Amino acid sequence: MARIPVLQMGNGSIERTLQRSYDDLGALRIEDPDHPDRVVVAAGAPWFMTLFGRDSLWASEMALPVDPSLALGTLQTLADRQGQVLDPMSEEEPGKILHEVRLGVSSGPCCLIAIPPGR
Repeated sequence: MARIPVLQMGNGSIERTLQRSYDDLGALRIEDPDHPDRVVVAAGAPWFMTLFGRDSLWASEMALPVDPSLALGTLQTLADRQGQVLDPMSEEEPGKILHEVRLGVSSGPCCLIAIPPGR
């Protein structure tokens, strides 16, 4: 929150809208337990709240003026999970960016956790 630009418009309605937008963006922050310093943007709220390749990239790109660390963390986390092998069962391909990280699925441990807003 300390890095978010403070704008005073003289229009309470616009200022409330901006504050709500900042709060909403903060609510979409999740982290990778393997890299707790890395924050990413979740998508699929409120049902999934997980890392979605394209959606998380778009959201973090739109948030660049407010918090560039979201784009960096999202890119790094997706790069860590980028396809390495050709696997028709999972549709993994070398270089392919994943569509989504499914939490709690039996294929592996939970990968990302939510961050309380304001942290």
